[in-house]
Amino acid sequence: MKKSIIYTLFFIGFTSIFGQTGTTNFGTNTGTQGNNNSFFGFEAGKKNTSGNGGVFLGYQSGFNTTTGVDNVFIGNTTGYKNTTSVNNVFIGWASGYENTTGSDNVFIDNGSSYKNTIGYHNVATGSLSAHQNSTGAKNTFVGYITGRYNTTGNRNTFYGDSSGYQNTTGSNNTYVGQESGRNNTTGNNNVFLGSKAGYNETGSDKLYIANSSTES
Repeated sequence: MKKSIIYTLFFIGFTSIFGQTGTTNFGTNTGTQGNNNSFFGFEAGKKNTSGNGGVFLGYQSGFNTTTGVDNVFIGNTTGYKNTTSVNNVFIGWASGYENTTGSDNVFIDNGSSYKNTIGYHNVATGSLSAHQNSTGAKNTFVGYITGRYNTTGNRNTFYGDSSGYQNTTGSNNTYVGQESGRNNTTGNNNVFLGSKAGYNETGSDKLYIANSSTES
């Protein structure tokens, strides 16, 4: 299995370096249109019409992409609903599944930013991180289920497992530490530093520096 993946990635790189102008595809019903594309897996890039520079590897990855450019989708159903977005990297089962036009995003791990539709300039790494994000932009979520319920919150930085877990619309927050800011949903401009810092805080413009769910 590992050898097959290595050979596949080598082939993708080889064809890109040496001037591929068409689409390289392997698998049933994979896309055939566009230039400088590599589609591998059942129905990968199936609906591509004029999208270029795409690498779709996995069952139905990039299935609905039509004119999107320079996207990399690796994993079963990654970027499935993508249509015209550009410059995305989605790695992991169903990462960026509902993304349609959101661009310049990096989603890594299973189910990361699954519901993102038009959100842009986001980074979500960790299983189910930013899972519910739909239109939120310029966020950075690092860790298992960080910012899982964020929907429209912008410019947040959550680092650590479960940090910002319940955040939905809050913006301009910085949470660093496991479960920091876990139960804050709509607060803005908060800084929580430490394990469980600001765990139950629901307000805005707060500063917590402590390894505790109660101290401020």
